Amino acid sequence: MSRPSRHQSIVHERTPLVPDHETRGRMRSYTTGDLISQHNQRIQRHRQDSIASIQTWNSEVSVLNSIKEFVAHQWPSLTTMRMTAAMLWGIVAVVIFSLIFLPRTSLARDYRRLHFSHLTRDDTQRLFLFDLHHGLENATQTHVNNLSILSHLSGDGDGATQYVIDELRSYGLHPQRQVYHGWTMQHVKSHIELVQNGTISYTPKLSETDPESLIDVPGYHAYSTSGNVTAPYIYANYGSIKDYKHLTDMGIPLNQTIHIVRTGGNVSTSHKVKHAEEHGALAVITFTDSGFENHNGDIIERSSLLLESRAPGDPTTVGYPSLRAARRSSPAAYIPSIPAVPMSLQAITPILGELMGSYDFDDTDDSWLHLRPGPSQSVLSVYTEYKPVTKPFKNILITIPGLLSDTIILGANRDTLTPINGASTAHSGTAILLELSRAFSSLLQRGWRPLRTIVIASWDGGEAGHIGSTEFGEDQKDLKRHGIAYIDLSGVSGSEFTGMTHPLLTDVLEKTGMKLDDTPKIIPRPPVYAASVFQYHLGIPSCSIGFTNNGTTPEIHRNSVFDTPGQLETVDPSHSFHKRLAAYAGLLLIELSEHEVLTYATTKYISQITHQFQQLVTSLPTNWLTRTITLRGRDMSLPLALQEVFTTFEDLSRVCFQFDMRARELQEQISIDYAWFKFYVKLRLAFDTKMLGNRARELEKEFVFNKGLFGREWMKIVTYAPDSKDGGKAEMIPMLVEAVENGDVRGFEKGLNILHRKSRVLKKKMSF
Repeated sequence: MSRPSRHQSIVHERTPLVPDHETRGRMRSYTTGDLISQHNQRIQRHRQDSIASIQTWNSEVSVLNSIKEFVAHQWPSLTTMRMTAAMLWGIVAVVIFSLIFLPRTSLARDYRRLHFSHLTRDDTQRLFLFDLHHGLENATQTHVNNLSILSHLSGDGDGATQYVIDELRSYGLHPQRQVYHGWTMQHVKSHIELVQNGTISYTPKLSETDPESLIDVPGYHAYSTSGNVTAPYIYANYGSIKDYKHLTDMGIPLNQTIHIVRTGGNVSTSHKVKHAEEHGALAVITFTDSGFENHNGDIIERSSLLLESRAPGDPTTVGYPSLRAARRSSPAAYIPSIPAVPMSLQAITPILGELMGSYDFDDTDDSWLHLRPGPSQSVLSVYTEYKPVTKPFKNILITIPGLLSDTIILGANRDTLTPINGASTAHSGTAILLELSRAFSSLLQRGWRPLRTIVIASWDGGEAGHIGSTEFGEDQKDLKRHGIAYIDLSGVSGSEFTGMTHPLLTDVLEKTGMKLDDTPKIIPRPPVYAASVFQYHLGIPSCSIGFTNNGTTPEIHRNSVFDTPGQLETVDPSHSFHKRLAAYAGLLLIELSEHEVLTYATTKYISQITHQFQQLVTSLPTNWLTRTITLRGRDMSLPLALQEVFTTFEDLSRVCFQFDMRARELQEQISIDYAWFKFYVKLRLAFDTKMLGNRARELEKEFVFNKGLFGREWMKIVTYAPDSKDGGKAEMIPMLVEAVENGDVRGFEKGLNILHRKSRVLKKKMSF
């Protein structure tokens, strides 16, 4: 029975007029007398508790009184007020003593305390190398072997995607999967026939046979198109602007023919097809220039025909991410309208037989091939079938939050254009990325937190046109404000350690190499397509690091089934190159993240622009020098305008030199320990560091031209862009260079005004 509340009568409970069976039982068990007795017992217990509390309080008061009496007896002059004052002064003395002997600290340590990290930059780098070298002995080799047999086609690589996610989770990391729906052209089938005197004399093999599984893998080019043509053929060497000029000067008929070009020559495959289309080709055949004496003649090199020098990524959503419901436009400006087929040297030799002869395209051509341009007497019948599809391209991201808003991104492509193998093309870089992630996970477990945010990314769709990284960059607009560097892991394809980098990052690459006694060969020029969205669209200084082929090791052909783990091991038998690259890339990330002062080589950058400008001026047509142009709203002769721009570059270079010197001084001061009472010095250093970092970040961002380059609006940087002619390298001050090449004086004037205006604004921002 529940106890009655104090608002209810104990004797006269409200009960039904006719009690039920249960109520009768309770009434028999408890009488009114029992209830009154229980109530009295509770009152008695409460009185006893109250008496005990009063007695305890009285005892405490008596103890306090006893203390007071003792103090008053021993020290009669010490009153309560004086005792309280003495206690307070004692506390003050202890505090002052503690402050005087507080340990001196630097701003660098304070930054890390704010982020609850106790590891210094040197500690972090040392522990990173320790954790990296104490992993599995053949970890990168194991990753490459496993990835080679999993599905890893661009947009269809669920096997490799899940493998990378599972590995990252096993390290204790939390990878995020990011999906974009990219439009592409899917290969269905291709067919070529050689017709001589009206009869089919030869049908070449258009596929590769995997040396281990014996599976036939068809050759194709991503973003090629369907077609069915029959025509004579000509040989156009590398298919460069120079080669086509030579053919035109020789009077070779190019229109309404099929053009055959070889790979290489520092000309991208997409530009080979573009040049052929511009000269009237009906179709293009590319063949792997590997040579019978040193290479396998059955190799087919697949590639993407997307014109990435105009815009990489999904060609139907240029400038914005290709989400599922994205608005799509025509891709015609970014892909060819004629079919293109890749072939092996073995397969194309009977076709080239008719063009054999002692003819070289130029005196410097060292090719073992000696072919006449043609045209042929025979004809080729080329048939290709492609269908447009939308595929899910899956990026995998690891984000390590930092104290500052600055962001550093490291990425590697995970896909290939072959369903098997692809060891050097993609898996080498992915294996290094996984080892890096494992070592960074160990650092996090040790309590490390980076000063700047680090993003580690495994991209999908890299070989199809860098779809994954491009859509990510177009989607993450905050990167334009916070991104300070992008590092591309190109993997291992040779024995020469190479770093292709934006000039702003040259110093940090050299410094990282000195820490390992392993400095790469630094090429002060941004990578062409691996970092396009970061470097040329968002204005984030970028670099690409890896081991490239310098002719001393067997050549590995990208996107071929012969790009096997075994072929990779002929270049790097013990995977020592992979270990060196993993160590270097990790230290580079830490060097960029943990320096309180953003270390850009601003003087080198501006000096390189100035030097390129001087060279361009000396190559101007003579008749241009008599022209009058408008600069900053004033009419003046072109030589006078050029001198004014050159003077601005020189002034900017001096300002940047002072800026670099101030950055070095500030980094030294940040590392000095200061007493606590010099907190104002730390506050001033923190403010100066923030302001200097903002200015350094603005250096490349200021060269962003929102309207884009002329004819290539997606490319936003006025100081660098992929070569619009052959697409093989990055060129400086592209607006001016292209205007000179096209004989466009007005275009040169516009470009000069834009470059001059941005340089003047930058000079004011960088000045102290």
